[in-house]
Amino acid sequence: MRIVLRNHTERGYAVVMMIALISLLVIVMMANTQNVRHLGREINRLEDRQNRHWQNFKVSTNLTADALK
Repeated sequence: MRIVLRNHTERGYAVVMMIALISLLVIVMMANTQNVRHLGREINRLEDRQNRHWQNFKVSTNLTADALK
């Protein structure tokens, strides 16, 4: 399939549209990359928080077990 352009104005318009679409695509890709990085940081924070919780839970369980002996 070939697009037939009638004059130079249409060719210039097509080039401008392609540049606009490519720049929009780049902007969307950059936004998605930042969101993925932010999500990764949030997951790491949640993992650290859960690890601290379970470490504290083990300590309190051990203290309770020691007190029952």
